[in-house]
Amino acid sequence: MNLLHLRYAVEIDKCGSINKAAQKLFVSQPHLSHCLKELEESLGISIFKRTKQGVIVTADGRELLKYADSILLNIEAFEEKYKKKKIGVDIKIAGVKSSIFTEAFSCLMKEYEEKTHVRATYIETGLLETIEYVKKEKVDVGMIVYYSNDQTKNFWEHIVESNNMLFVPIHHLRPHIIISKNDGAVCGDSIETSKLAGYTYVTYDTFEHTTLDMENEHRMVNLPSPNKVVFVTDRCIVLTLLANEKTYAISHKLQERTADRFNLISVLPKNNSPQVMIGYIQLKNRQLSAVTESYLEHVKRISFSSV
Repeated sequence: MNLLHLRYAVEIDKCGSINKAAQKLFVSQPHLSHCLKELEESLGISIFKRTKQGVIVTADGRELLKYADSILLNIEAFEEKYKKKKIGVDIKIAGVKSSIFTEAFSCLMKEYEEKTHVRATYIETGLLETIEYVKKEKVDVGMIVYYSNDQTKNFWEHIVESNNMLFVPIHHLRPHIIISKNDGAVCGDSIETSKLAGYTYVTYDTFEHTTLDMENEHRMVNLPSPNKVVFVTDRCIVLTLLANEKTYAISHKLQERTADRFNLISVLPKNNSPQVMIGYIQLKNRQLSAVTESYLEHVKRISFSSV
C-alpha cells in the first residue's frame, strides 16, 4: 500500500470530488484517479462511489479512512520528532493580517540568519482559522488583532474557556485611517475626515467581519458607515488598492517600511483612545519554545513603537 495514495484518498474525502482534490493537491485529475484505482485494487475494496455530483464514501471506504487518519497523524508525529533533532530553529505561527506580526517575523528570521538549520512557518489567515490552527496544535501560537469592546471581550472569554486556551494581551493600540499620501484629503499629518464621505472603504473579506464590525470601526474614528465597500482576502491587494486615491482603511498604525513601499500614511483621528488590542492565543498545556518567545518579544517591541 502506497502511503501517498492513502493521503490522496483522505483529501478526496475532504473535498468530496476527485477534480477538486486534484486541484488542491496540484496533480492532474487522471493521475489522481489512477492512484485511487491502484489503492482500491491493492486493498480489494471500493473506497468511493462515483456520481455526477462527485464521490460518495462507501462503508468499506469510511472504515478505511478512519484508520487512514490515525495512521497519517502518527506518521506526521513520527516525522516531526526526528526532524526536530536536525533543526536548530523550529517555529510555526498563524496570525490575522497585520504588518506588526509580519515585521516581527522578518526580524526573527534576521536574528537566526546565521543558523545552519531553520524551519519556520508563518500562516497569514483569518481570525477563525487562526483559532483552529491553535486548537489543532498545528502552530505554536496564534496572533490576534481585535477591537476592544464588551462584545469581543465576551467572545474571547468564551473561546478561551471552551477550547482550553490562554489569551495573552500584548498592547492596546489606537485605530488609524490608512490612506494614500497623495490623496486630497491628506493635509500634512492630518486628514479632513469630511472628505471621506464618498470614498471607498477597503477591508478584509472574512467570515467573522460583519456590518456591525464596520460600523464600530468607523465609530472609533468618528466616521459615518461607508456606502462603498471593497472586500478582499489578500493583504497585498488591500495595500495596493489603498495606494489609489479616494480609498481608505481602518487599522492600527502601519509599519514604516510597509507604508513607504505603498506610499501610504497612517493618520490618527482626533479624540481617539486606544481601542485596538493585539495579543496571542495558545493552548494552556503548551510550553512555548525560546524561539517563539523571541518572536513574541519582537511583536511587543514593534507594537509599542506603533502607538
